[in-house]
Amino acid sequence: MIEQTRPDFAAEGPALYQLELTTMCYEAGRLVRVRHGVPVDVPTLVTTVVLDFELGSWALTVNADDDTIRIATTEELRSEDVRLDDAPAESPWTRALGASVQWIWLLRNQQGYHDGIQFSFAHDGQVDCQIQMIAAASGWHFAAVQHWVPDATSE
Repeated sequence: MIEQTRPDFAAEGPALYQLELTTMCYEAGRLVRVRHGVPVDVPTLVTTVVLDFELGSWALTVNADDDTIRIATTEELRSEDVRLDDAPAESPWTRALGASVQWIWLLRNQQGYHDGIQFSFAHDGQVDCQIQMIAAASGWHFAAVQHWVPDATSE
């Protein structure tokens, strides 16, 4: 059995990235552009996602040391290490463009690390898509989350 030590996140408290998440939800407006940042030496590894809203931009990055997430305004982004390009048209972000954030969940794994985030985007108050980002192997992994309702007529 592999022995694991439990990290101490008590210093972070419940307010980790609370200001950024609250601002994205209630003040940022609609999502107008999404950019993926890739290291110049590893062009297939997305390490940064820049979300550009009507009223602000945020960079979500992966801490390569422990695969935790970092959220900062784009003014704090050091772009000399990454190349930013628009997210591909086939990415889950396409459905989120023009929508506003309705909910954001900060995800924590079983070892206590904040290594994921999930967004719920709404057009005109109706949730249209949910996107989950998981930090692993020094990069972002994306999933479109689908809503499922059990069929009440099947038995």
